[in-house]
Amino acid sequence: MYDIWREETARIRTATGSRIDVEQVAQTSWPAVRQQFEEKGGEVLRWQVERDQVIYVGIYTAEWSASARALLSLLVSAPLEEPSLALQLTNWLIASQEEPLPLPPKLESRLAWKERRALFLLQRTSEPQADWTGILPLLASFFSDPKQQQCLYLPVSERDLFLLVPFSLFPDIDLDRSAQETEQALLEWAAGIHELFAVEALEEMRVIVNSPLNRVHELAEHAKGLTALASALARFRPRVLVAGAWQFSLEKWFGSLPVSLSGSFQRAFSERFPQSLSSEQSETLDALFTNNLNISEAARSLFLHRNTLLYRLDKIKEQTGLDPRLFSDALLLRLAVLFQQA
Repeated sequence: MYDIWREETARIRTATGSRIDVEQVAQTSWPAVRQQFEEKGGEVLRWQVERDQVIYVGIYTAEWSASARALLSLLVSAPLEEPSLALQLTNWLIASQEEPLPLPPKLESRLAWKERRALFLLQRTSEPQADWTGILPLLASFFSDPKQQQCLYLPVSERDLFLLVPFSLFPDIDLDRSAQETEQALLEWAAGIHELFAVEALEEMRVIVNSPLNRVHELAEHAKGLTALASALARFRPRVLVAGAWQFSLEKWFGSLPVSLSGSFQRAFSERFPQSLSSEQSETLDALFTNNLNISEAARSLFLHRNTLLYRLDKIKEQTGLDPRLFSDALLLRLAVLFQQA
């Protein structure tokens, strides 16, 4: 396509004597490139995505006389159909992960954000065997969106896909309920998506859901937060495959630290705890922390007798000098487990 458009623009340049160019840029850079081009007085006549590149034809409007512009309309091929809303939003989202970009007004008007939406991040945990196109019908069926018109499916990479779902498609969620009830319901939907792919596509998917979004302008910031949490979970909690953005704040915090600072923390804790905790001890502590230091609930989640759990905690206290049942000691142990996994 690039060669075809280059030949066509050369013909138009010869016929009109005016500047017209065809350029090729990375798809991730396209929203920012287009914005900069238009701010300088440029006008994009048409563009097309080809693999991971965007090819576009542009002119600088002020350089074109009225007669040349009239001739242009006769010489240039019919413009391509406007890219889909999902593609435009995906391109903007990709670019916004690098640096904050305002949502283009035209895109905002096309989106017509009339109700709150849930934002999910679906992340493949292994090397993708196919692109997202073939499995989107699974999601569309799951959310009773057979024509893929109500949800927005935004594949930002081969591994990551953002999914925007209007709350009208959640029949069991009442937004007038407490935030905790809404978050629990969203986690159940996230678990359902994870199970859907595990059973129907035989693919392991990490699914993270955000709290309800009120405005489209919140989208880029929260998408970046979900990506950061997914990265932290892959690093520190690889067995956690369903999560909410309001969870695992400690892991997300440590994952955001500069390498030099996180390295200093790790060295300090290695000196404090020279003997590493075993996998059983780490699992025991994780259950205790997950259940807010509630011994009975932690024992139940581990399928252990309460006395067996107490025995394990005593052994940890004997080894580390810290009692996991005390909040201050538990905090240090929580950090020790985290840094050991880093």
